This record gives sequence, structure tokens and C-alpha cells, in this order.
Amino acid sequence: MFAQLSKAMRLPRPQLLWCILWVLFISVAYSDAGSGMGLFILCYGIAIVWGLAWMIRLIVYAWRSRRGVATDHRGIAYWTVEPLAFIFAIVIANSGAPNYVRFIASRAALTRYVQSVAVPSPDSTRWVGLYKVRETEVLSDGVVRFITCQSGFDDAGFAFAPRSSPPIVGEDSYTKLRFAEGWYHWHRSW
Repeated sequence: MFAQLSKAMRLPRPQLLWCILWVLFISVAYSDAGSGMGLFILCYGIAIVWGLAWMIRLIVYAWRSRRGVATDHRGIAYWTVEPLAFIFAIVIANSGAPNYVRFIASRAALTRYVQSVAVPSPDSTRWVGLYKVRETEVLSDGVVRFITCQSGFDDAGFAFAPRSSPPIVGEDSYTKLRFAEGWYHWHRSW
């Protein structure tokens, strides 16, 4: 199928593979409750290098075509697939779809975790579903909140508050997850 798609669009396999890997990388990278500065810098750096390489290839191709140097005919699909893959990855990341899919896939494990935790564990790291839980807090009224992403300045994770909204401590902020009753996206700022 990969070879047929590459042949139908007249794209080299490495180019098509790179575009697919980029979309998958962005989908996984932006599926956590938050994203750290290191991830942002990595994605931004890759995007800049990729964009510059694409522009240089396009300029060289246009220059060679104009001078009459024999080159392969590169159709519109060849030149648009990379910018479209880049835009598609940004749209996916901003849509929240990867976060939704990852949370739904982990929901049963997360629910079991918040029901079983009785004492805070600030230093123990464990995998719960598809999330790496780094810090857990047990608060009053059955509220359990935990960090899944640390960036140095801000942390992000989830809070489970079965009876009421979770309490705001310091500069905390919460966003209710529409698709999961009692669950909140938690953002902790220092």
C-alpha cells in the first residue's frame, strides 16, 4: 500500500515516509496533558530545518528548470505534500485529538489509579495507562490530582474530582474534560 501511494502521487518513498513519521511524531508528542519547553524547541527546530530544506530544493529545482537543465518533472503533489503534512500535524496537535485518544485509551487505568491511591506520592514515578505519572496529590473531598508532564516552569496533568470542582491551590487552573465525567486537565504554574 505504501509503495502504491508513493507511486500514485509520484513521490519518493523517503519523502512520503518522512511526512507520515512527522504526523505520527507530532500526534504522540502532543498527546500528553502538556508539553515541555524541550519538546517545543525540538519540534520548532525540526520544522525550521525541514522548511528551509524544502525551500532550497524548490529554488534549485525552479532555477534548474528555468535554465533548461534536464530535471525530473516534479508535479504539484511532490511540492505540496510536505507543507500539507506540516500543516496537518499542526492542526492535529491543536485539535486536542491526540490528547483525547490517549486519555480514552488510559481512562480505565487512570480511574483504577485514583481509586487505589490513598497517600500522596511526590517522588514515585510510575506508568498508569499510557501516562507517566510523576507526582500525585490526594486532597480533601476525594480529589486526586497528578502530574504527567513537567517542563521546569509549568507542570500539567489531570485531576479527578468526583463531587465538586477541584480546589485551586496557588496558581492552579483546571479545564473540565467534556468527554470524561469528574475529570479535569490540571495546569500548575510556579
